[in-house]
Amino acid sequence: KEGVDRVKAALAGDKPPEADPAAADPAAADPAATPKAVVDKDGRTHEPAGKPEGGQFAKEGEKDPVTPTEPAAPLAPDAPTATTQPVDPPTEAATEARPTFRVEVSPDHDLAKSLSGTAIEVASEDQAQAVRALLNSRYVRRAREGELKTLLFDAEKKIARMESQSVARERWENTPEYTAKVTRFHQIGESITDAGGSAEEASEAQSNYWKGASSELDTIAATEYKSRIEKMESVRVERDGQVWRDEALRGTQTLPPAIRQLPEFQKWFSSAVESFNAELVMGHHPDIKVGDTDLMHSTFKTIFGQRLVREPSVKAIFAGIRAAKNKAAAEASVGAEKAKRDKAAAAATAVQDFKEGVSNSREVAPPNPLGALGPGSAGAVVAGEPPPEAGPDTDSMLPHELKKFMRKGARGDASRRLNPT
Repeated sequence: KEGVDRVKAALAGDKPPEADPAAADPAAADPAATPKAVVDKDGRTHEPAGKPEGGQFAKEGEKDPVTPTEPAAPLAPDAPTATTQPVDPPTEAATEARPTFRVEVSPDHDLAKSLSGTAIEVASEDQAQAVRALLNSRYVRRAREGELKTLLFDAEKKIARMESQSVARERWENTPEYTAKVTRFHQIGESITDAGGSAEEASEAQSNYWKGASSELDTIAATEYKSRIEKMESVRVERDGQVWRDEALRGTQTLPPAIRQLPEFQKWFSSAVESFNAELVMGHHPDIKVGDTDLMHSTFKTIFGQRLVREPSVKAIFAGIRAAKNKAAAEASVGAEKAKRDKAAAAATAVQDFKEGVSNSREVAPPNPLGALGPGSAGAVVAGEPPPEAGPDTDSMLPHELKKFMRKGARGDASRRLNPT
């Protein structure tokens, strides 16, 4: 922290904060216990008397750290200050100003058990939509749908039981047997009373008789309830089967449109569904458990696809699709080769055009003011002077002879230019 404060002070051009002597050295907390450096009249610093070097000039970097005598120099313009400046933590106001979006989680959701609250907070509406999509994903909806179906079926069974009791009682009370049993019920009470029995005894005897007589009502109610449950189960199975059939039909959207538009397609599909259902009933697919609709769909899709490819019209459609793909691939390959050749030709044309442009715009270089210097400068032509006489044949000279001849010619050229007269 002390180093950070010094950097801030240097950036501001102020004096750096003094270091705490007690933090660096416990003995420095007492000013009397720490010897001070001595500054003479000329401003020179001497070692304190309490040190072995007492009286000597203080070395650079060993001045008294408690009493700095000059302000800290500012950093150079190219000093890397970005790595030394501390990053301030975000303030509470900035944190509160950032918008948050809450996505409520249902208490009965599996994810709610691992959350500390009842909602998930995100930073944007897009993230909130993504979280909602995950919470309401296909598998979660399917599990919830199964639970709701079970609750609905339980409620329907309770209603069916109550209706069965009501219908059974109404049906039983309209039979001659019921009238006879009611008459017998009253006769039992009257006979006990006439015989001198109490009302309690008569009531108990009637109650025992009626328990046995009403067993027929329980039988009728049970029969009615079973009939209603079987009908409800049949309706539920038919409804679930229709839902599964619709999902399987939507799964065929991955097939080519030409196949789905065939007049026989619906017939093939219905036949495949009935055949697959019969196979499930006979146990031909033991790996498919009850309620595993995903595996049912994948298995049916495989079986239906195998049946489709055996149809002649479907074979013709797939052959046409393959031919069209091969033709498109060939055309794409030819187009790619043509584009490659065109690109190479364009590059060659551009290079040739560049060369011709440079050649056409090239100008003859102006004459050298020192003359047409070249190999064998001793024979160079000077403006206004007659050409020199032909010199010796330099092609037959040895290297040292050629070097000597060149030096001599250079000295002659320089002498003529420096002393033209």
